[in-house]
Amino acid sequence: MDRWFAIEMGKLQQSIVRQQRHLGDVLAEERPQAETRGADPYLFDPAALRTFGEPLPLLTRHLLKVPIFFYADKEADNSVYVADMMAVEALSHHNLIPPGRVVRDGKLWLAMALAGDISRRYPTLFQFILQ
Repeated sequence: MDRWFAIEMGKLQQSIVRQQRHLGDVLAEERPQAETRGADPYLFDPAALRTFGEPLPLLTRHLLKVPIFFYADKEADNSVYVADMMAVEALSHHNLIPPGRVVRDGKLWLAMALAGDISRRYPTLFQFILQ
């Protein structure tokens, strides 16, 4: 079981985008994509990019990097965090942050279920990273 788990985790790590891209640049492309750690193309969903990106203020759109990473810490049950403050601003602009949530130590913690809902609403704009 440990060997299988290690193989699957390796595959998952290879599917993570190697270098995030600025949303404004990606929005301008006909076939928006990035490269994964495994050197495969990561294709963004153009409709999701437009739906998420176009309503954002111009400065946020140009500074925000996608995909946005949700970090899952094995010490935190059923929670993930966002460490990019431009991503926090974008999520806030779309009213996706529950009232009362605040950034602490550079991290905005969210319930895993909420992060899953957000990532399904905007396919390809979010990736989960296991820490």
